[in-house]
Amino acid sequence: MAEHVEEEAKEEITEEEKKSMEDFDVEVFRLAIALPSRAAEVVLEGIIQMYLQLTDGCQVRQLHSDRAREFTTRTLQRWCLNRGIYRTTTAGDSPQKNGRAEKRQF
Repeated sequence: MAEHVEEEAKEEITEEEKKSMEDFDVEVFRLAIALPSRAAEVVLEGIIQMYLQLTDGCQVRQLHSDRAREFTTRTLQRWCLNRGIYRTTTAGDSPQKNGRAEKRQF
């Protein structure tokens, strides 16, 4: 009998998940700010500033950057992990894949 209840609970959760996925919208925001240096601490402060702006109405799930040293620090990795933010980076073999941020001179 307990197995039957567990099976029903699993089915209910699956149905709830399906319903919530129907109501789920994804928006992509590309942000860039001018920073006085590329020091890891300065970059983290800039990321926190953008994060705070976005979390006023949005839930941040992913942070994407190039593979520059200031974006791959343990401090930034822990900061993202503590907030449930998934970190992704561009391929390291092509600066062109880094998009507008590499071309923009602030």
